[in-house]
Amino acid sequence: MMNLAIRGIEGDLGPVYADTFRRDLHKDLKADYVLANPPFNDSDWHRSDEDVR
Repeated sequence: MMNLAIRGIEGDLGPVYADTFRRDLHKDLKADYVLANPPFNDSDWHRSDEDVR
């Protein structure tokens, strides 16, 4: 919620803490944007041209 707030974006993250793997609070949500944090703590992570993501 803090990440959204500092960017001036309103968001409904649900009434309780949850995640989409174990407890998806937004099963019917169709989103225009996805906000994700890069893996800064993974020292083996690097950009690869073979990676389709």
